[in-house]
Amino acid sequence: MSISGALIVEEARRYLGTPHLHQGRHPSDGLDCIGLMVVTCQALGITDYDSTAYPPDPDGVTLMREIRKIAYVVDESEAREGDVIVFWIDDKTKPRHIGFKTDKGFIHTFAGGPKRVVEHGFSSWWTKRICCYMRLEGVT
Repeated sequence: MSISGALIVEEARRYLGTPHLHQGRHPSDGLDCIGLMVVTCQALGITDYDSTAYPPDPDGVTLMREIRKIAYVVDESEAREGDVIVFWIDDKTKPRHIGFKTDKGFIHTFAGGPKRVVEHGFSSWWTKRICCYMRLEGVT
């Protein structure tokens, strides 16, 4: 089965406004950044993968190890809509957050300000924190 990046974004947009909840996996209760990826992928039949083996303050190593089970790194110049963006937050030693690249910027569960799933453009704050782009297996 092949899924387009645009279809991933369309599905992820269904969750805009969903509250943030650490390890949340049900839109009616809340989602975290991994939860947004999990429910989006499961809804589209991309993968049934899930893991809640992470603390509220991710260590970075675990995040990358777990995402690599269902996605692979792509060069920034090849990144496109529907790809997963991995972010550093505090420093450049621990990737700690993810979102989906969109035609407008990115969708993610923002635990900081609005505490919900949002879509916005790239401010310089976010741009300088991009660690890498990853493409989900089976996505064209």
